[in-house]
Amino acid sequence: MKTYTPKPNRLSPWRDSLGRTNVIRLCFAMAFILTSLIAQAQYEPPRVSFLDQLIEQEVQVIELKTDLDSLLINRKKYRYQKAEMNLSFADGTSKAVELKVRPRGRFRNRFSEVPPLKIKLSKTSLKQEGLVSMNELKLVLPLKNGNQQATWVHKEYLAYKLYEKLTPYSFRTQLVEVVLRDTPKRKRSIRLKAFLIEDKEEVASRLALEQCRQSYQGAELSPYHYQIVQLFQFMIGNTDWLPTTSHNIAFFRSSTQEVIPIPFDFDFSGLVSTSYAWPSDRMPISNVKERYFMGNYLSLQELKPAIQHFQTKKAELLQVIQDFTGLPKSEKRQMIKYLLSFFDLISNDTMAKDQFVHLMEGPRGEHY
Repeated sequence: MKTYTPKPNRLSPWRDSLGRTNVIRLCFAMAFILTSLIAQAQYEPPRVSFLDQLIEQEVQVIELKTDLDSLLINRKKYRYQKAEMNLSFADGTSKAVELKVRPRGRFRNRFSEVPPLKIKLSKTSLKQEGLVSMNELKLVLPLKNGNQQATWVHKEYLAYKLYEKLTPYSFRTQLVEVVLRDTPKRKRSIRLKAFLIEDKEEVASRLALEQCRQSYQGAELSPYHYQIVQLFQFMIGNTDWLPTTSHNIAFFRSSTQEVIPIPFDFDFSGLVSTSYAWPSDRMPISNVKERYFMGNYLSLQELKPAIQHFQTKKAELLQVIQDFTGLPKSEKRQMIKYLLSFFDLISNDTMAKDQFVHLMEGPRGEHY
């Protein structure tokens, strides 16, 4: 039987030393290319939003140009209208944006000289700038112009900042000065202290949460996160919220299916102490500076982890007020004194038990 013996110059490259070297090199090259492709596929560019830009670049002045007469006349219709916004940043740069605005809110919409506003940007424009499509923001304005009104705006802004120190599950804010210009009447303008608030959709995206479209009773919420809310509202002297109607409280669901509450709107709190704030007639207090704990607990032990969390944050919370430059020293002293009375209370188990361990009476108690 004949057999075939390949000639040396026809040997397979796998059996040739030079060929083997080339194959090894080819394998390394392919492995490097494959690794690079995988890394590139896994890399995601930073998800920067319009609000991220405003916070990082420290926007200081927002000039809004719109038809003010139309805005005021139609304040109860909540319809968007065209506007132009010029932004001035801390480094001296500026930016112009076309957008839409509409009135929002209830109480402040009704009684404000200029109602609080909802800002809506073009998603197409955001995409062209390389920004994510989170295109809505809330703008908080004082009821009217004046030093006292500006003080209340700054104090409410600080309430948001205090909550940010307590938990990442919070609304971000940015303090600004707003210049409102009436487009039909070029000379008319209003300058106000204000602050921006993150929209719920952006909170959900930033924290990898799902925005809940329904209301909840207290017993349905994440116990620890709800206790943080309850203690915070007690700390700032706020009873103007209700979970079962989503009044001044938003709900988000985590990946573990926990429902996390996040509070907002603190102008009726004792810490801010506006002249127009009053407690609900269903609460056993006669002044917003009087604290009332809105919760149902049978023992202080249930609240201990949340109380301890507040105690660890005491210095940071007080520093938020101390470092703020937009308020007179007298106002900051009053705010710090109000907060210290809360920390004195939670450091004394007997006093804390008297305040926190109770069942709210009547049908309202079931909500909490």
